[in-house]
Amino acid sequence: MENILKKLLNKPWIVIAVTIIVSALFFMQMKQNSRMETDLDKYMPQDHPAFVYSDQAEEWFGINDGIIVAIENKNGINPVLNVC
Repeated sequence: MENILKKLLNKPWIVIAVTIIVSALFFMQMKQNSRMETDLDKYMPQDHPAFVYSDQAEEWFGINDGIIVAIENKNGINPVLNVC
């Protein structure tokens, strides 16, 4: 393990190349499995007090563009194991 680390430290271009390749693979997966939703009201319950106030603040201050990042899991919520 130590020999591998020494080789990597002596050849930083390998680390950079691997990082770029892995980043490109992650980007390609993300591009295939993501989409942009422009209608944010679709995700907001219209009667919730926070969103009622948000709509009011939008009118007061002229806010026209909000951002929401949503992550959807088609399989539902997976429990996380708590290892202590």
